[in-house]
Amino acid sequence: MISEYERQRRKDAIDFARGSVRLEGCILDEEIERFNAEFVAGNLSNEEHSCVCQRYILTKNSIQQT
Repeated sequence: MISEYERQRRKDAIDFARGSVRLEGCILDEEIERFNAEFVAGNLSNEEHSCVCQRYILTKNSIQQT
């Protein structure tokens, strides 16, 4: 369980990152947003969140290239 302060800090970080990628013309898909929600809720650590997002993106990109 994480504190309300930590939950808000994580939410702010995700919102900032989401805004940054939108400025680059990207929209995060449902699976990444699911990972983000799990991170904000405290179910994933920062490291776990990074790993699952990277793994998902790499897998998705390799499937699209075939």
